[in-house]
Amino acid sequence: NRNLENRHSTIISEMTGTKVPKSLFHLALKRRGYQAPELFLYDRWRSLNGARVSACRSSMLSDCSDPTTRPPNWEVLQALLQRPLLPIQGSALPPFQFEVHGFDRLASTNQTLWQLLQQAGEEGMVAIAQQQTAGKGQWGRQWQSAPGGLYLSIALCPDLEASRAGELMVCSAWGIAEALRYYHLPVALKWPNDLVIGSRKLGGILLETRIRGDRLQQAVVGVGINWANPVPPTGISLYAVAPQPSPPSASQRDAPLTPQISSLEMLAAVTLQGIRAGYQRWQSQGIGSILPAYEALLSGLGRIIPLPGSGQQGKGPQQGKIAGITPIGQLRVHPINPDQATAEPDQPEITLNPGEIRLGYAGE
Repeated sequence: NRNLENRHSTIISEMTGTKVPKSLFHLALKRRGYQAPELFLYDRWRSLNGARVSACRSSMLSDCSDPTTRPPNWEVLQALLQRPLLPIQGSALPPFQFEVHGFDRLASTNQTLWQLLQQAGEEGMVAIAQQQTAGKGQWGRQWQSAPGGLYLSIALCPDLEASRAGELMVCSAWGIAEALRYYHLPVALKWPNDLVIGSRKLGGILLETRIRGDRLQQAVVGVGINWANPVPPTGISLYAVAPQPSPPSASQRDAPLTPQISSLEMLAAVTLQGIRAGYQRWQSQGIGSILPAYEALLSGLGRIIPLPGSGQQGKGPQQGKIAGITPIGQLRVHPINPDQATAEPDQPEITLNPGEIRLGYAGE
């Protein structure tokens, strides 16, 4: 808006001592691949001042404060969603628009979004909350989601066979992970629905659907990501590991800045655009275009795991090696010889559904 553009010019003049036309400034940013002027300005201000400032680069109008206590600014999120924050090419389809409904406190963003959809919701509607009191997880588990984390749900309207519902989980999870990796965060995917960094849980994804006849016409993708909220020993918070720019040397000051995530609003915008990119790539190119990329990020690929029923009466120890996933998100496992840890050539590959086996975390 005009006020923000005037603020850009004022800040540039204060930083450089030179009056810079706004049109020239925006053109220079585009050529350097930086899509959000206010993010660039904050980065440059922070670099020139040599200061590490907490989680407020998402807007020059936001106050710098502790990310665990600063309430999110949903207007900033809506503004960020208007900008292309990712290079991921989802498809030639026109992208759907996001409609953000922000809340301070909810029982569950999934539950609230379903209620909004009943009133006339469309694809791209988002419910996001600063805190959840009855967040949903895999197999119906509930937990309280403390302030400081990312808790959101987005509506999709795919209209596909109900038996293919798992494809939505695959494309959504891949889209989020790929988006975060673009921002230099080493995020991987842990079957069936977790985001991880190393061996620790960063977040989770929950898919809920509404089926009419044999068609899936509405789905809600719920996402929880640790930003600056308390985490258990098996978890990790993104704020603790997100790269922070250091003051540049004289030779680096004119180099292009690497886009980074240092606010909850920016994390939410990147996550939502990642889901949209994965979803639209699936729509236009099919799940086959995503599977290899998903498996390249699959944590535990090649890991040897015990198979269901192993050690039960009448059965010897049974093991398998993780080989990948199916198009609908089942885990593919090659049975192996437990003595030699090699694949059994005469045994077919087996598939496991979520809930048939649990791949836990160290220390649980």
